[in-house]
Amino acid sequence: MRYGGKARRKAEEARSGPTLAELAPVQRATWSENDDGRVVVERPRPRRTGGVGGLFARLSHRMSMPRIRFDATGSFVWKQLDGRRTVAEVRRRASEELGEAVEPAEERVDRFIAQLHELELVRLPGIDPPE
Repeated sequence: MRYGGKARRKAEEARSGPTLAELAPVQRATWSENDDGRVVVERPRPRRTGGVGGLFARLSHRMSMPRIRFDATGSFVWKQLDGRRTVAEVRRRASEELGEAVEPAEERVDRFIAQLHELELVRLPGIDPPE
């Protein structure tokens, strides 16, 4: 199927956006470190929105765990997300530091960052609007 003019331009624009590897995630949640060096993240409260969706978001937040405890790999990756390091750099560092425990590093780091983004624990500049 061939795209018409407007649809083709939209498809090309979508492909020309930044890849995850080029993005530098920024932490959006407060966190602390246990004695063993593992990270505990405080889940942020959902933004105030009205309607049924807002009510569902607030109820869901109240019924879920207020803190998330990361394993050693997740803790290492979380500490790298400073808004300056790209995902590609975080992958490389994780592979060097953690070795086989993180392999395949590209897949594991990408999946972890995608989950953090879905939980609104990180912001992806270039994709998300500025805060």
